[in-house]
Amino acid sequence: MNKQVIGFLALSFCFLTTFSFAQTGYGIRAGATFNNISQSDVIDAVTPDIDYLVGFSGAFFAEVPIAKGLSFQPELAYSQKGFSIRQDAETELFGIALPIGVRANSRFDYLETPLLLKGKFGNEKVKGFVMAGPALGYAVNGNLRTRSTGFLEIDLFDTSIDLDAINYERFEVSGIVGAGLTVDAGFGNITLDARFQQGFTELYDIPLVAERVKNQGFALNAGVAIPLR
Repeated sequence: MNKQVIGFLALSFCFLTTFSFAQTGYGIRAGATFNNISQSDVIDAVTPDIDYLVGFSGAFFAEVPIAKGLSFQPELAYSQKGFSIRQDAETELFGIALPIGVRANSRFDYLETPLLLKGKFGNEKVKGFVMAGPALGYAVNGNLRTRSTGFLEIDLFDTSIDLDAINYERFEVSGIVGAGLTVDAGFGNITLDARFQQGFTELYDIPLVAERVKNQGFALNAGVAIPLR
C-alpha cells in the first residue's frame, strides 16, 4: 500500500512537471516548519501544554504561466509535521506509556503535492507574490521522542509509531496560503516565502481526551528557481 501511494504521488508530480518544464522552469526550496494540531476548547482545557514542533520541509517545484502575473506552481514536497506536549502525570500516547515529567515530540513524515496558484507583482528585478491552493499528502511514518523535564533534561526513549495500529489517517487534504519575494540573481531567481497550512482531514484520536484533531502550521522557506526562456 505504501509503495503504491508513494508511486502515485511521484507519477502525479512527473506528469505535472513534464508539462511545466516545457513552459517555464523549475526550482528547489527548503525551510523550517512550526507545526501543531488544531485544538478545540476541550483539548485546550485538558492539555494546555500542547506546543509547536519545529521540523523541516523541502521540495522540488515547477512554474507554469497562465496569464500575465499569474502562474501555477506544482510541488513535490517532504514535510515534517506533529506536535510537542509536556506531560506532568503518567499517561499513554499512541499506545506508548509516558512517565511523569516528560516532554514528548510526536513527529510525522509526509510526502505532499501542493498545487498552488501564484499571483506576482513588481518589476523584473524584484517581484512579490501571493499564493494559495490545496495540498494532497501521505504520512510515511511517525516517531515519538521523549525527554525528561526535571532539573536535567535527559533523552528517555526514541521509538517509531505504528500508524496503522493507532488508526492514523495517512491521507491528508489541506489548504495553503502564503506570500513571498523573488529576486533576480542573474543565474536564476532567489525565492523567499512564508506559508500557513491547515489540514482538513481528521487524523486520529488523542487518548487523553478522545477527540480527533487536524494538522496546522507555518513554514519559512528559501529556494532557487531557474527559469527556462
